[in-house]
Amino acid sequence: MRKASGIFAIIIIIFSAFVTAKNLGMFPTDFSDVDLSYSQSDSQRFYYNRLSENGKIAYTLILPELAEHTERIEIPKLTEDELDSLMYAISYDNPDMICYGRSCEMTMDHGKYYFIPFYAHDKSQCQSCKEQFNQALNKALGAIPKNGSEFEKELAIHDYICNNSRYVLDDYENLKVSAYDLLVNGEAVCEGYARTAQLLLNLSGIANYIVIGESDMTDSGRTGHMWNVVTVGGENYYLDVTWDDIDEQTEGVDGCYLYFNVPEEVIRRDHFEIEPADNGCNSYKYNYYNVNNALYTSYDNTQRTRLENAVIKNLRGGKSICEMYFTDEQTFNKAYSELIDNSVILDILSSANKRSSAKFKEVEYMKYQNAYYIRFVFS
Repeated sequence: MRKASGIFAIIIIIFSAFVTAKNLGMFPTDFSDVDLSYSQSDSQRFYYNRLSENGKIAYTLILPELAEHTERIEIPKLTEDELDSLMYAISYDNPDMICYGRSCEMTMDHGKYYFIPFYAHDKSQCQSCKEQFNQALNKALGAIPKNGSEFEKELAIHDYICNNSRYVLDDYENLKVSAYDLLVNGEAVCEGYARTAQLLLNLSGIANYIVIGESDMTDSGRTGHMWNVVTVGGENYYLDVTWDDIDEQTEGVDGCYLYFNVPEEVIRRDHFEIEPADNGCNSYKYNYYNVNNALYTSYDNTQRTRLENAVIKNLRGGKSICEMYFTDEQTFNKAYSELIDNSVILDILSSANKRSSAKFKEVEYMKYQNAYYIRFVFS
């Protein structure tokens, strides 16, 4: 009997310890009943859909709390890699979240795990920023044609960003990385450009997501970079608004579109270490220059006649420029050699003058080797 009593006493002690621990909240919360409301079909949640099950639960719990400026949010236990993925998913999927900072941590307290976000502003400052942000956002949305095609909406977004902002990299401690920086203050680095494009594309119903990597700045070498993958007409394309925002515009030139809906083979000429690595960008169909009949896959007499017709059309329409965008280096070099080295573009201009009643005498040209692009400006 003494032996049995001892066992019974041990059971009572263990049970009492269990009840005490439970009452003190020392056991992790069961999150199995959390409704994962962000579905696989949600095109605005690209990085959410790459998370682990626990990561998705944490994402679902955290996101609404960030809008309330909550300082500690209970989540399931995550590994270090899961926490990193979660942090990036929250940031990269939500370009309108302007008060969330660029870092976080996970802590444990009495057997429970908590996500600790760091905010860029306190709660009162954040409210003021949101009011300014919404006003600037509505202005930008007003520039997008409501009944336009996906291509037309994307083009309007691209042009609005390029025409209302400038690239600024003057303070590494306070980088301008948000859609707020670009839309409200008109200044940002690549991250601000990509987030603004993402936000406006989201609100226009166009599927897209952010990609990161490195870009070759030539003079300064490779540097970290961010841009977008956008889905138009059911196909994926790369869109780099930052690299299309050039400070110096040429008279008669509407803008730069060298990185507007380009495929893998184009982006990888000067963009590297792309993550995610495979984004299915393989088409030129909705490339800006293809849509505008300026994309060349070959160069011969037929294409020369096509160029002359394009020059005539532009001159008759009051445009003193003509652009050529090539899909490969060999075709680019062949056209460049004939048109510029052998001055055939002057013959084309002379013929175009006669057929359009124009009186242009000189031709200037600009080339972008990596993009296999030539722009002629007539004067």
